[in-house]
Amino acid sequence: MPTYKSRFRLVPLSLTAAVISASLLVTGCSGQDQPAGKTGVASLPPVAGSEASRSASGAGASASPGESPGVQLRLDDTAEKRTQIRKIYAACLARNGMGSNANGQVTDAVRRKAEEACKDKAPLQPPELDPVKNPHYDEDVVAVVKCLVSHGVPAVVVPATDSQPMSWTQTSADVPDDYDQINAACTVKSFGSHS
Repeated sequence: MPTYKSRFRLVPLSLTAAVISASLLVTGCSGQDQPAGKTGVASLPPVAGSEASRSASGAGASASPGESPGVQLRLDDTAEKRTQIRKIYAACLARNGMGSNANGQVTDAVRRKAEEACKDKAPLQPPELDPVKNPHYDEDVVAVVKCLVSHGVPAVVVPATDSQPMSWTQTSADVPDDYDQINAACTVKSFGSHS
């Protein structure tokens, strides 16, 4: 299962949508991916007619056969753009029954109905971060760690297991002040090098 690198730990991607939507609903959709005053990596312009250009316009991207429809995130999307896409998805889920209630719980049936109604707005992780879709995934993970370490981030490769692909983690919470920019730049550089 691919992982998404958060500031201090790795989070399975399959949980990302649920965690994001739940946290945005609980916090009133006010969460930020980066601290105030810090900017993200500049987004490259998408190729006209590509999946990325459809997602860049904010519209749901059409899915390939066998894939879930949704909004395809790009490796180089800014934190602001990712936040906007996630807020749109969380708002759709809320409109379809996953809003706050007295105990903060929703039934599986309500969750499935809301997810089905909002599937065209669901954020899809960049294919480069999917070890099934990226034939260079392990090589890219090693490159990310080398890049992070070269910028003073204490990071190590976590070997693959039977149930988890190779990933990376930090060995300390003591990171440079511009960690978010370093992490974003290293991820784009390492995972985008084969595009």
